[in-house]
Amino acid sequence: MRIARYVQIIFLFCLITKIVLAQKDVSNCLEQSVDISSRTYSLKELFEEAELQLGIKFSYTNKLDVSKKVSLNEGSASLENVLNRIIDLKRFKYKVRKNKILIIPLSEKEIKFTIKGFVFDAQSSESLIGAHIISPLSMTGTVSNSFGFYSITLPAKSSLLTLSYVGYKMKVLNLNLKGDTTINIFLNREEELSTVNVLGRKAANMNNLTGLSTFELNQADINKIQATFGEADLFKGLQLLPGIQANTEASSGLVVRGGSPDQNLILLDDVPVYYVGHVLGIFSIFNRDAINKVKIIKGGFPARYGGRVSSVCDIRLKDGDAKELHGDFSLGLISAQFNLHGPIKKDKTTFHLSFRRTYLDLLLGPVLKIAKVKDDLRYFFGDVSFKVKHKINPRNQLFGSIYYGGDKLRLTIYDDFYDEISGKEKSKNKFGWGNFTSSIRWNKIFSDKLFANTSLIYSKYRFISTDEYAIKKNSSYVSQYRQDFRSGITDVALKTDLDYRPSPYHSIKSGAGVTFHEFIPGKETYVFGRNISRNRENRKSYESLEFYTYVEDLMQITKRFSANVGLRFNGIKSGEKYHLSLEPRLMTNYRIGKDINVKLGYSSMSQYLHRVTKSILTLPIDIWLPVTQKIKPIESDQLVLGISKPFQKNKYKVSIEGSYKITENILEFSQNFNAAYYNDSWENKVTPGKGRYSGIELMMQKNRGNWTGFMAYTLSLSKWHFVDLNKNQKFYSPFDRRHSFNINLNKEFSKKLSVSATWIYASGAPTTLQLQNIQAVNPHATSFPFSNLIRQYEQRNAYRMSPYHRLDLGIKLTKQKKKGTRIWEFNIYNAYWNNNPLYTRVSGNSGDYKIKQASLVGMIPTFRYTYKF
Repeated sequence: MRIARYVQIIFLFCLITKIVLAQKDVSNCLEQSVDISSRTYSLKELFEEAELQLGIKFSYTNKLDVSKKVSLNEGSASLENVLNRIIDLKRFKYKVRKNKILIIPLSEKEIKFTIKGFVFDAQSSESLIGAHIISPLSMTGTVSNSFGFYSITLPAKSSLLTLSYVGYKMKVLNLNLKGDTTINIFLNREEELSTVNVLGRKAANMNNLTGLSTFELNQADINKIQATFGEADLFKGLQLLPGIQANTEASSGLVVRGGSPDQNLILLDDVPVYYVGHVLGIFSIFNRDAINKVKIIKGGFPARYGGRVSSVCDIRLKDGDAKELHGDFSLGLISAQFNLHGPIKKDKTTFHLSFRRTYLDLLLGPVLKIAKVKDDLRYFFGDVSFKVKHKINPRNQLFGSIYYGGDKLRLTIYDDFYDEISGKEKSKNKFGWGNFTSSIRWNKIFSDKLFANTSLIYSKYRFISTDEYAIKKNSSYVSQYRQDFRSGITDVALKTDLDYRPSPYHSIKSGAGVTFHEFIPGKETYVFGRNISRNRENRKSYESLEFYTYVEDLMQITKRFSANVGLRFNGIKSGEKYHLSLEPRLMTNYRIGKDINVKLGYSSMSQYLHRVTKSILTLPIDIWLPVTQKIKPIESDQLVLGISKPFQKNKYKVSIEGSYKITENILEFSQNFNAAYYNDSWENKVTPGKGRYSGIELMMQKNRGNWTGFMAYTLSLSKWHFVDLNKNQKFYSPFDRRHSFNINLNKEFSKKLSVSATWIYASGAPTTLQLQNIQAVNPHATSFPFSNLIRQYEQRNAYRMSPYHRLDLGIKLTKQKKKGTRIWEFNIYNAYWNNNPLYTRVSGNSGDYKIKQASLVGMIPTFRYTYKF
């Protein structure tokens, strides 16, 4: 893309210029080598040895103790390297004046010390991600990273440090810094109602660091998500935010700024997840009670994230209580769940176990019998996650995470007659799909300023289906035909991330990783009869190796201006073909006055995986495909401009953002492609295209008081262009919703009673109408039928369905018991029973068409009972 190339050239030019200038500033004498024998020296002896070898002179202050003994390994080293090792650079500095080196004491303002540690919940010792550590006197600060670690360097005279986290009491530390130190911080939860935060609170910017198009949800935010269908679903809460919407009625898929759900990078404890829905996407796979923190990024992507082009949803699971054993169980309309967490070894090793299962399969059987339906339908979903954290020592920690979730559907149909003679037939269909993810992560604090995390990752997604037909002879059924289909993707990855904080004004992150992918686009097995030899058609698997490295610098340039400048290098080897990309990232923030922040961001992104589908639904039958010699990666350029302002000490906040995105190499199935005849030449069955998105997003929030809530409005336009589709004319993308308007209100009357209401409105989704069917003769047919049915469509997505809107209501009753807390939740989904369209169909004869819209659900009342102990 032209924009990306221009930005890449500018970045490379600046980088080369900086390196050249830095090299010119280095004095020759500091680069010269000093030969050192292996023994103990005093500083004075080392200075004299360097003077003798290099012909230079040292001049130093009498405050420097030159009798101090130091031990160095034998060998040759640069003079600069030697000086950095033997001089206490926290109290002294050296300067070069021609052939003289001056060693002078630092001024009081220049003496600085580093404070590092972790931020924890005081009750559970759970890590607090994104806590703010601020020095009011020096007007600098930092935030804790994804593991709760922080590091801040302050002047020695800075004796005040404030620590804050939403939903927790602020803590103030009076410090007398005499050297580098480690301080682990424990924050207490805030009990008063006025501090309850609203879902969708935007990432804080207390020290002018950029958080463009980013929302963070902590545990308090997640717990306020209103339940739908008896489940408080994380993704349905995210769909209320501006620029994010559902792709269909009741779906948990995320459409972010016009991008399809497969263009979202969903991370569960650093592991990518490919299919995120249960019940064909109605519920997401994430159990809210197991989640510690969620960050979703819609634009202005830091360089550490890559591999997708629309958004990043970074989900962190809870570590578990380090002091006491706790748990909860809940029963809802269609599912039950159980959570247990606590210490294996107090303050050293913790665990968190979460389990959820539906009982739909237990209910469907009796219901069908009562209705005297002879056919059998069984369906269930479930998931389990387990996480363990072990503190080896103050500088090393180990984390292990496992998640498994899946769905199973079985449909058996019986018929009394299969031919003109008497008999019975049975057809059985089975479907199963699910994710397995696992990771081992090692945290290492190398120094007061350097933190590292290394992860070993294994993940797998599978879809399996079986179609079997049998006839009953005598007393048993005899199989006549069986078809098995399997598709999926397996990943094995290794990555390392470094977090270096040299000063309060810089936070440098870098890292590298490699991922081995194995794709199974489709493997089918056919069996005809019991004794007939098998006709097996094996689809080959595809293997690829993806790799990346990145660096980014989050810097505060002035008191008003901050920026995150990054560069990411991606690549993938698929077969004998390499695809490489260089992705510049830039986010800036400029503060006007006291609290008006203007932000600008540019991101270049690449995606090496494609998901092809014939439906706007996110279905398990969708196929993941790698890039090949013919299929190029998806590429995107996005530009974002935003402005935000808080009012009354952040009680209210207003923000507005505009974004423009260009996406290339989107894949769609070719015209009239029939997935039933999918074969190994899938590259010839898809066609690439381009997409353009532009949008304006407005958000107004009320964060404190008796009433909390927010209003989100999005005005957007999304169009696609495929040369081989729609007669080479542009058309609206299936995710184009011109207007989207959401209101969320929460009222807490007391600690025992709270109510909530959410109203959602979206313009009608575009769809393509099937106008007629044509029966055409098939010249290659050798048996009946001798013709094929060809469907005729109008222009793509030229028809708009009715607008989507609904009202959800909820009430929450909480009561403290002797040994725990009891919670009743009652919710009404679609309270005024609006028949929202899911899809359209055309009926009638030529010239007299009738368009009908089908709906999925009406009003649904639900409940959930929870007991925490």
